[in-house]
Amino acid sequence: MIFISYFTYYAVQGLFYSSNFSQHIHDIGKIFPILVIGLLALLLKTNTFKISYKMLSFVAVISIYLTSVLALVFRFFPPDVIILGQSFTQKTGALERLEMGTGNALPFATIFITFAFLTCLGYERKSVLEKIISFSALILAILIVGFWNLSRGPLLLVAPLTFLMFWYLFKNSISEKTWLPVILGSIAITFLAISFIIMQNFGSVVSKIMINSLKELASSGNYDKSVGTRLILYQAGFEAFFVNPIFGYGIGNLLEAQIQFLPKTQTGYSHLHNMFLNHVIAGGLVGLPFLLMLATSPLLILWQKRDVISINGIYLSFLIVITIFGAGMSNVLFFHDLLAGFFSVLILIAAIASNKQDN
Repeated sequence: MIFISYFTYYAVQGLFYSSNFSQHIHDIGKIFPILVIGLLALLLKTNTFKISYKMLSFVAVISIYLTSVLALVFRFFPPDVIILGQSFTQKTGALERLEMGTGNALPFATIFITFAFLTCLGYERKSVLEKIISFSALILAILIVGFWNLSRGPLLLVAPLTFLMFWYLFKNSISEKTWLPVILGSIAITFLAISFIIMQNFGSVVSKIMINSLKELASSGNYDKSVGTRLILYQAGFEAFFVNPIFGYGIGNLLEAQIQFLPKTQTGYSHLHNMFLNHVIAGGLVGLPFLLMLATSPLLILWQKRDVISINGIYLSFLIVITIFGAGMSNVLFFHDLLAGFFSVLILIAAIASNKQDN
């Protein structure tokens, strides 16, 4: 019902602010996957499905390895194919910032970092070899985002998600009465740190990008053009919000709402690079609770299943929430059809997996 309520509010409210019905249908298309998954969850009997946390982990592992192999193939053996006016290598970003057909490097990085930490699920049911393969996939995914994709927002998520992962491994250590889970996790993070240090010495720009981003946040000085642009967009977004704070401007009017507050040199942005600002400008303060309910719905799963929830269930729920809130600080998230579908499906899977009490 949370998914359906979210879609209903932004679809109906946006209709009152839209001057063109066909354009409005196009505008709500980006949140349509949320409605579809909501209806699916409502109509299906989720307790009849059997999804284990180990199965979800293996899906993430396979996705990481398969995507990585395909990316390498596309980089060194690019097919001579034109898709919607772009070459295949342009669509995948294989020669520049990897995006693999997602349309932008940022959504790809958000999904890939999420997959990276999904690989830890079902730890207690894996063999030693399966654990090694899972941690290897985690390392590979983070390295690809760090050195091939170069999206800063998702990369910053590695820090809080690493703390969450160590909590999860520590709980498994207590359950198994061995420090092996924590040791394996420590080895993986140490290997990552060493890899970043080595790559930096070979000319990687990832640390320079991160440092310049922080400098730009601390004091504007043209250290990072992308961050500087986003700060200008955020300021325009706040000014637009205070003009119409209660009901907002409608989901299709994000550009019109902010453009009057932007410098003439900053035009052409169809949205703000922030999930929260996008939603309060589109739906106002009235719409904000619908976003918060959607973003925190995995925690509702924890509450509903509190008598039978496992460590895996807790880990997965907080993984989803931390990723949504963290990535949402620099990403449109639910106003992007691919990410809206991805996280809606992931939340539904978390609900289904929590029904399997022997997890």
